[in-house]
Amino acid sequence: MNSELTEERILSNWADEKVLVSICMLAYNHENYIAEAIDGILAQNTFFGYEILIHDDASTDRTAEIIKQYSKKFPRLIKSIYQTRNQWSRGINPSVFFNYPRAQGDYVAWCEGDDVWTDASKLQIQIDILERERDIDLCFHPAVIENCVDPSRGGHLVGTYMDHGGRVNFDDIFLRRFGMIPTASCVVRRSVMEQLAQFMGPRPYLTSGDVHMQTLGALRQGGYCVNKVMSTYRLGTGSSLTKGILLDAEKNVNHHVSCIRGAIAMWKSYFPHRSEGTLKKLIYKRLVWLFLSDARGFDLVDRLNISDLHEIYISIENYFEKLIERFEGQKVVLFGSGHEAVKIIKSMGPGRIDMVIDRDGLRLDGDFHGVPFGQFKNIKPGPDILLFVTTMFYDEKKLLKDMEICRRGIGDVVRIEDEILELIDVSKIWRGDVLIPKETVFSSGKRFPGWWSNDKEAINAFPIH
Repeated sequence: MNSELTEERILSNWADEKVLVSICMLAYNHENYIAEAIDGILAQNTFFGYEILIHDDASTDRTAEIIKQYSKKFPRLIKSIYQTRNQWSRGINPSVFFNYPRAQGDYVAWCEGDDVWTDASKLQIQIDILERERDIDLCFHPAVIENCVDPSRGGHLVGTYMDHGGRVNFDDIFLRRFGMIPTASCVVRRSVMEQLAQFMGPRPYLTSGDVHMQTLGALRQGGYCVNKVMSTYRLGTGSSLTKGILLDAEKNVNHHVSCIRGAIAMWKSYFPHRSEGTLKKLIYKRLVWLFLSDARGFDLVDRLNISDLHEIYISIENYFEKLIERFEGQKVVLFGSGHEAVKIIKSMGPGRIDMVIDRDGLRLDGDFHGVPFGQFKNIKPGPDILLFVTTMFYDEKKLLKDMEICRRGIGDVVRIEDEILELIDVSKIWRGDVLIPKETVFSSGKRFPGWWSNDKEAINAFPIH
């Protein structure tokens, strides 16, 4: 605790005592981090009022004791709840049921008990932007990763969506096109949180409140990215929900399933008028993580009742396997060097592919799974080449401009997104929504199926598909 910092000194900088921002913090066994997290908030230089809403979920270490010390010194700023029984394990989302309902500010920000704000101007910068950009509801920035499991793998940035800062479109945020957006970097208008509470409250089986918050925040006119690192995201702390999901196969699979079905529920609830193309891209991305990247989903198909998702994934696998017959005798250039390109090379064989062009232009030399890297200028006029766009995340205008360099050398263009998305039938994995009354959630005493459960009878009783 910073002994020089007092509540009077903080309040003296405010233009008035009206709470403009409600800062939400969840804490559970964060003894080693909680003081730094609170200090990072109290160090903010703002001209407006804020409140710090802390929810301690029955910590078994000294976390609650430390919070109480801060609450005693900053009683007008810190408003704490101390649970005697862990709510999260019961299926009760502390943010939705305990923090958001008491938020008084026009804006909501986050800093979990194991993260930290590292720039004293962070909050003022973001509120200034949201006050100016009245049609934007979400503002975020990059954060630096601190890997608490393997420190050698930390130090890189997440949430860098703009080179110079500015507006980010809805699709990029919904799909997390450039990676995760750190929750501790986000500030949204309170209206977004009201929508989020309405959405998540009756769906306690959902696991990704931050993802849904960012989606709703970007719904009107996208979001605003401040290209400045102003927080640290700690990955893999002892009580981290993320760590628990990564280490447990069943939790991991159910997390991806929750994200898929939660996205469909949100799509149908808030923007059914939009094309399903973007939704299908997200489903595809999660299916890959579920059955390919993690590879543990296959063993849990029956137990977790996800045969519908597995069936779609198998149809995608069959698509890749048939490519060798489809493009017999053609010279092929791949645009994109992600896992789709790997699947195509394994299906067709490296000898059937002329070159791989890296989407971001970062890899120009060497080879990719036996196929040399190249550039558009390396495509020579002559026998027509098939350009296979293997990525779903690219700049169409830039691609067309790059293709002009070698237009006499490209005969046909196949975009993988046009073909794979046709295989994803949203209606086959959506059998209706299940809304659970708040009273049932509080009285249940356990987490509802759809989180992680091997109780097939319980899953069938709450068919959250």
